[in-house]
Amino acid sequence: MSDLPSRIRDKHADLSPTMQQASNYILSHLPDIPFESIRNLAQNSRVSPLTIIRLTRQWGFAGYPDFQAAARRHLFTDNNRGPDTHAAPHQLNSPEIARAAQMINKAGNVYIIGVRNAHAFALYMNYMGRMVFNNFHLMPPSASVTAEDLARLSRDDLLIAFSTSPYATETVRLVQAAYKLGIPTIAVTDAARSPIAQSASVSICVPITKQARLYQMAPVISAIEQILETCYDDPATNADKRITDFAERVKSIKGYW
Repeated sequence: MSDLPSRIRDKHADLSPTMQQASNYILSHLPDIPFESIRNLAQNSRVSPLTIIRLTRQWGFAGYPDFQAAARRHLFTDNNRGPDTHAAPHQLNSPEIARAAQMINKAGNVYIIGVRNAHAFALYMNYMGRMVFNNFHLMPPSASVTAEDLARLSRDDLLIAFSTSPYATETVRLVQAAYKLGIPTIAVTDAARSPIAQSASVSICVPITKQARLYQMAPVISAIEQILETCYDDPATNADKRITDFAERVKSIKGYW
């Protein structure tokens, strides 16, 4: 397999003009990629975050975190070890991803919850989803969320909950309460035995590993991207036009530097 810059260049002619613009920027700023958030990269290359996700998939990666990992290997691995040997991206259970996407597309309202370390995932899914869906709502990461917020949900709505070991008590209680009320729930978690998976309508289980001190949480981001991409494949979402309109409106108010 060729090294990372060659891999990017080899795909360039097959890209749309917008993706080519982003590709050129990334090639010129490759040393920054390991430290750049997807939002900042999208702003700097003047495209939408979803364009960055789709671009990395054109290059054969599971999503932006997967591409960042390849960039780290390319930049920081000893050159004597040879070219980048990117492993095949982790693909989640396709039927579960498809079912989750179908539930999202049919829901009256989608409520997203994640507390403590999982709050970042809820924020990310809400941000990426609201480029296309107007019915996405981020639930506050507080202990009082159960009674107040569940009271607003009906069986036509959907709850998406994020939690991995050690599982947040607030999230577990919220999902259990939703189950009792008959509210459909998608759990994004790390094991089928997790307490939120056991009470969910659909569970998306991602592989979480731990190095010396820190858990490697990038697979959760990839799961979010796979779910939303599958949602956006439905022509009824009109995703491409909505994303383009969103990016243009942000540009019109100088939201990108």
